[in-house]
Amino acid sequence: MQMNDENIQTEEIKQAAEPEFKFPDDAESTSRPNETAEVVTRETAEETNTELLQSIDKKLDMLLAAQAATQAAKEE
Repeated sequence: MQMNDENIQTEEIKQAAEPEFKFPDDAESTSRPNETAEVVTRETAEETNTELLQSIDKKLDMLLAAQAATQAAKEE
């Protein structure tokens, strides 16, 4: 059976649309129990970012207060 140009193009499109998946050569056996992966959602990422920003903000406030106290002590 000879494929015409249209069939060849259709087959190329199908192959391009379906990414090829291969297990890595160093993949471990699948017989071991599955480990649970942490699912990071946008909401949890935003919460984590907010907590980090608040922590940074507190540290900056402490540094500014220490700097102001040091400056005041120098002026006395």
